[in-house]
Amino acid sequence: MSRDISIRVRTMLLAIAGLMTTACSPSEVSRGWECIAPANAGGGWDLTCRSVGQVLSDLGLAPGLVRTTNLPGACGGVAYARTVAQRSQDPNVLIAASPSTVLRLAQRQYGGLAESDVRWVGALGAEFGVLAVADDSKPRQLTSGDASAHTEASGD
Repeated sequence: MSRDISIRVRTMLLAIAGLMTTACSPSEVSRGWECIAPANAGGGWDLTCRSVGQVLSDLGLAPGLVRTTNLPGACGGVAYARTVAQRSQDPNVLIAASPSTVLRLAQRQYGGLAESDVRWVGALGAEFGVLAVADDSKPRQLTSGDASAHTEASGD
């Protein structure tokens, strides 16, 4: 009989502890928005999150401050995977990305994750790739530079 009481007491304590944890944790709405920067503090994605957060707050589009969380690893893969796995239904989370993120997704470098695993909300700027040579360089076009590099490499 005392064993039955002990089990009931433990069950009640667990239930009370669960209710207290739920009651004490802030709701997603009260936490405000969060921007995940998939890099260390001070990097480009960190700056992107802080800038977006400031603009959203200044324009009154976000409920309160938008906090930045740095989550580096695998060139954005850690942050992307964690967000998809744990917070895909959280409407209050943003994650900074770049054209390199899209490229890695297209190359399947983030495991089974794809660009369709998140909702893309917008672009803030453009990132261009440039090939530059000295003004007096022989190659004047990409094709001629390509041929020169091939000739020099092969020794022909």
